[in-house]
Amino acid sequence: LNPILVDLVERGIVTAVAMNGAVVIHDFELALMGHTSEDVDAEIDSGRFGMAEETGRMLNDAITRGAKEGWGLGESVGHYINRYQGQFPNRKFSLLATGARLGIPVTVHVALGTDIIHMHPSADGASIGAASLLDFRRLAAVVSQMEGGVYINLGSNVIMPEVFLKTVTLGRNLGHALADITTVNMDFLPHYRPLTNVVKRPTQKGGKGYSLVGHHEIMFPLLAAAVLEELGCEQAFWKVNMRPGKPFVFGTRGRQLVFGLPGNPVSATVTFLILVRPALLKLRGLADVEGSEEHTSELQSP
Repeated sequence: LNPILVDLVERGIVTAVAMNGAVVIHDFELALMGHTSEDVDAEIDSGRFGMAEETGRMLNDAITRGAKEGWGLGESVGHYINRYQGQFPNRKFSLLATGARLGIPVTVHVALGTDIIHMHPSADGASIGAASLLDFRRLAAVVSQMEGGVYINLGSNVIMPEVFLKTVTLGRNLGHALADITTVNMDFLPHYRPLTNVVKRPTQKGGKGYSLVGHHEIMFPLLAAAVLEELGCEQAFWKVNMRPGKPFVFGTRGRQLVFGLPGNPVSATVTFLILVRPALLKLRGLADVEGSEEHTSELQSP
C-alpha cells in the first residue's frame, strides 16, 4: 500500500501519517531492498528471528542521531533515508522519506520491546523513548486541528487506537472542541480497541465513526480511488520552490479554486499567508484587510 499512501501524501490529500514501530521497519526495508518479509515460524526455533544486522544497526543509528538533533523518530529515519540515498534505491516508496522530504508529519509510536530492532545491541532506550515522545506530541498537535477532518486507522489493533484516543482527549483538554470529526477503522476483523477508541468514543461528542471490514489490499485502493474521483480536481501545479511550504498544491474544480496546504503547521501558515490570503483578498476586490500589519521573514531557500 505504500505507493498509494505516498501518492495521497504527495497530492496533499493525506496531511499526516502516524504509525507503530513495526511499520518503520517495513517502510525502511522497502526503501532499502524493495521488499520486506521474514518467516517467523522458520527462524524462531533457532533464535535467528529478527536478527537482521543491517535493519537493526541502521535504524538504531538513525534514531540515535535524530534524537541528538531533537527530531522525532519518524523524522529521524526519514532524514536518514534521504541523506544516504545511494543505499536506498527504492526510497520513493518510503512514507518516512516522503514525509521528511515534504515536511509532512510522519510520527512513530513505539512500545519498547515489541520491535526486532530493540533486540539489537545498538538500541538506545533513551533515544527511542525521547524521539517517540516527541512524535506523540506532534501527533497531538495535528489531531487538535482536525476539526472537520478524517482519521483512518489502517490495521492497528492496540497501539494506534490507544495513542489516538489520548491525542483526542489532550486536544479537548487544551480547548479544541473536536466536535465534528470523522473516524474510520479498516481491518480484516473487527476488534474491541479500534471499534471503541477510534469509531465510538472520539465521535460520541459529534462527528461520525465508520468500521470497514475487509482486505486492506482491496479496500484501501478502492477508497483512495473514490476520494480522487470525488474531489474531481484538475491540478494546476504541485510544489513551490520555497521552504517551508514546498508541497503546496493548487488546482480547480469547475469554477472553484482549490488550495492544498502542507500538513506541517509552519508550512501551512507560510503558504496561506503568502499564496492563499492574497488570492482570497483579490477575489473580494481588496488589496489588503484594513488594519492588518505586514510581516516579513526570511525563507530557508528561494
